[in-house]
Amino acid sequence: MKKSLIISLITICLLNLSQAQASSKTIVLVKAFQQYLNDGELKYQSAIDSAKNLFEPQITSTKNSLASAQSRYLSVNQVTVLKSSMYSSNQALSVSIDALNCPNSRPNCINPVYLGKDFQAGDLTSTSNFVGGDTGFMNKQSGEINLGILQTVDLEAQSGLIKLNDPSGFAEVESTLRSQYKNLLMLNQQYSAAQDMAVSERDAIRREEPGITAAVLSAKRANSSPSLFEKAFVTSFKFEYNRIGLDNMASATWNYITNLKTLDSAIKVTRVSERADSVASSYTYSKAQYINMACGNTFFKDSRFKSEFDLIAGIYKKTTKTTLSLN
Repeated sequence: MKKSLIISLITICLLNLSQAQASSKTIVLVKAFQQYLNDGELKYQSAIDSAKNLFEPQITSTKNSLASAQSRYLSVNQVTVLKSSMYSSNQALSVSIDALNCPNSRPNCINPVYLGKDFQAGDLTSTSNFVGGDTGFMNKQSGEINLGILQTVDLEAQSGLIKLNDPSGFAEVESTLRSQYKNLLMLNQQYSAAQDMAVSERDAIRREEPGITAAVLSAKRANSSPSLFEKAFVTSFKFEYNRIGLDNMASATWNYITNLKTLDSAIKVTRVSERADSVASSYTYSKAQYINMACGNTFFKDSRFKSEFDLIAGIYKKTTKTTLSLN
């Protein structure tokens, strides 16, 4: 009698110990799975903050340099017209001068014949105003147009149509505008690429959320089967994947139903899907096994399942030092 009592007490103690170990394992697994998602969000925010701290000061500095150069440009963009512009049906005789403002002495210098500006030799004027005003080099659309203005002025000076009144000052400011504009484009592209990379990595982790949710649920369910914790965990994880797969099939449109056989198959799938939903609401290990057996490997053939299971198994092993098996 005493021996029987001792054996019973030992058995109870072992069961309690097993249950305690299972509960402890559930807690650390749930924390590990949830931490995976949290780490993804933290990594994303860290990458965003790093990109901001790296690029925004450089972008601000470059914009300040552009603004300063544009301001200086107004003091070096005066020109003298060397040849009078004229219109001729003979292209070789035509002289066209662009990218200049009308001289203050002749504000209405538009020639209605060819809708160009009718400059006269000796006119003192300035280069055309930049598109976009003070922020003309801050975005690509207006920046490219303004680079075109600078290029036109350079070509007309090289062709002897106009003379820059401060050629060295003009060249210095023009060089700054070109280089800083190019630098701004590069910085904006790099900043955008860094942000896109952070978002891409975050979204990749967020796409794992359904699998992580299933793993958390499976760890909690496995707590009820301490003696076969790993097997119970895998059974639950497979069940969740099967349940979702069944629901997707049962919820699909009827486009594929073309005869009575496919209709009968659809009805059967719907019935199994309903039973899986019922099992999920009152889960037991044995009922989940039944659903898994009914589905076989139907939903485990795609690469998505293998990828999700490998991720979960990796976190599981890192946390518990135990390797999971699908068998």
